[in-house]
Amino acid sequence: MLGTALCLAEDTGQAAKDTNVEPLASEDLAGLPEALRRDMLKAVEDGDMAELRALIAQIRETDAGMASKLKNLADQYDYEGLSRVLGGENAGLDE
Repeated sequence: MLGTALCLAEDTGQAAKDTNVEPLASEDLAGLPEALRRDMLKAVEDGDMAELRALIAQIRETDAGMASKLKNLADQYDYEGLSRVLGGENAGLDE
């Protein structure tokens, strides 16, 4: 039983670290190829998180920090945040 408690404590600590990731702005993605940003936005709009995660994995190869920020939004299913940073037209209109 104690082992389970320790694992939970470790997992909770990691989750807390992940929420402290700096916010991501659309300007941060300006260096990404237009086609990649467009494909990511389409994946968000379609709700295709598997495709989005695959695209984020491509970014990790060249910019691990940006990939971590995008993954954090994806892990939270923050479709509005993802759409906003990817330049989606309807970002923020459902508030």
